[in-house]
Amino acid sequence: MFWLELAQEVIKSAAAPIVAVAAIFALWTWRRELRGRAEQQAARRILIASKKIAEGIGDARDAFTSAAELAARKSLPGEPFEEHLILDEEYARRMRRKQLRDDYYSLWEGGIEAEVFWGRHARENVEALQRCAMDLSASHNRYFGGKMAYLRDHKGLENFTSTEIYREHHDIVYSLEGDEAFGDRVDDALEAIERYFRRYLR
Repeated sequence: MFWLELAQEVIKSAAAPIVAVAAIFALWTWRRELRGRAEQQAARRILIASKKIAEGIGDARDAFTSAAELAARKSLPGEPFEEHLILDEEYARRMRRKQLRDDYYSLWEGGIEAEVFWGRHARENVEALQRCAMDLSASHNRYFGGKMAYLRDHKGLENFTSTEIYREHHDIVYSLEGDEAFGDRVDDALEAIERYFRRYLR
């Protein structure tokens, strides 16, 4: 009887560390799975937001502006005809970028998550596309502001296409066939995001 009780005590003593190790391993596995799911969800949000931004930039830059878009702005009484044309075009393109602003903040939040999970390099991948959206917004304001100022200063738009404002910003505001440096930059930024974050969709 004594030896049986002793054997039971030995077995219990040996089992306790095994149970503890098993519990620690189970906790570690659970935490790893939980982090994996969180990473997967963050990567998915980043990929969706980045795709929306790239498509939104493409839509905003489409060179064709419909008559319905141009007619959406309420004109002011006595508005000079050429100013009216510029303001209608500016308004139409600003409205195209309205959804783009919301998607930009979604990607900005995704960039913060990316840095928390994967470090600064991950966020830098996101920021390249964010800069494209910011540059489009800045060029929009400078192009149309400059065009309006030129019209008022020169009483017309003759030779506007030779100005620095036109050269620097027209090809960002409007997409062009053939030479599409800004469009290529957007495509490269989106490709880098997809290449980096798709690995976490497992």
